[in-house]
Amino acid sequence: MECLVVFTAVEKDDEKNKTEILNKTIDNIMDVYGKINAKSVVIYPYAHLSSDLASPKFAKEMLQNIYENLKGQNLDVIKAPFGYYRGFEVKCNDGNSHPLSKLCESCKTKVEKENTEIKITQGMENVMKVLSYNDVVVVKTLLFHGCMRRRNEIARGTGISRSSLSNTLRKLEENKVVEIDRTFRAHTIKLTGWFKSL
Repeated sequence: MECLVVFTAVEKDDEKNKTEILNKTIDNIMDVYGKINAKSVVIYPYAHLSSDLASPKFAKEMLQNIYENLKGQNLDVIKAPFGYYRGFEVKCNDGNSHPLSKLCESCKTKVEKENTEIKITQGMENVMKVLSYNDVVVVKTLLFHGCMRRRNEIARGTGISRSSLSNTLRKLEENKVVEIDRTFRAHTIKLTGWFKSL
């Protein structure tokens, strides 16, 4: 069965803008759901996506609201239990899967988003056309987060394996798309000035 699995973490800042964040979350889910022609949606609480989590009470309430909203739109929705440790296995066949089979989204308020997200120019699009799938995922993640992200945040947000991410970052660095600050143990990945100027 083709389903859209939404690994979800609710953060502290979400408590300040509950309605706006909820609406953005629903819009994002519906957008991807329609694009990949999924048959159902799985809401999967996954606290490991953030180090700045909301209170469990608020997180449960928000996840329930997401579930009920999608149900109200006649979607086949499943919500995994909150607070349980669960094993799971996810397989994406990158050779044959939809380009959106692995996607990282972050829902912020309008002001926060305008301060960080960089618009993709035609020049950037032209470069990304010759990049691999994983390359593009990393580049778009950096663009969404203001052109800079720690390596472990990229891995956590994209789901790319450690070895694949190493290869991806090496290629992007060789192609002058990213630069890697190795000063500290947690490497920082930045888009280069050349790429941002395209």
